[in-house]
Amino acid sequence: MAGHPLLQSDDIQLLGFRGATTRTLLLSKKIRDLDVDRVFLQIGGNDIGPTSDPDDIVEDICDVVTMFEEKGCQVVVGSLFQRYRPRHMSPEKYEIQRTRINKRLCQLFQTESNVTFWKLRGFQQLTATAFKNGVHITQTLETRYARQLKASPVLQPDELGIFSD
Repeated sequence: MAGHPLLQSDDIQLLGFRGATTRTLLLSKKIRDLDVDRVFLQIGGNDIGPTSDPDDIVEDICDVVTMFEEKGCQVVVGSLFQRYRPRHMSPEKYEIQRTRINKRLCQLFQTESNVTFWKLRGFQQLTATAFKNGVHITQTLETRYARQLKASPVLQPDELGIFSD
């Protein structure tokens, strides 16, 4: 997703960390050293597992947000994606955790001045054909997602870093 041609621009830095977790981002020197005005975080999906606690995942996402806020960045947190075939757990259990995390993030960032929670539109009830491997969305949906990102008023770039797991 991070390399999608619709999102390529001199004003936008795209970094994708396949398989990364929020902890991976917190420990990454490349992320800590990034100098941008705004950052879009599409993170958290890889943190959900059979023994994970949604509250811990929310806390970890908040730690990443805080890291950027302390640098003076405006932060946009994207809602977590649905997964058709999550690893090591049922889709229903993944969905319960994902929904709980998204609701909590939305509540937390409602009143924040420098943090916005961005809800995905049209990605709520995806079927098997929407996924190339049960986890990652198809090229067609990546293009739709990239168009939404590009058109979103909160994401109009000055200096924008976009991170996805």
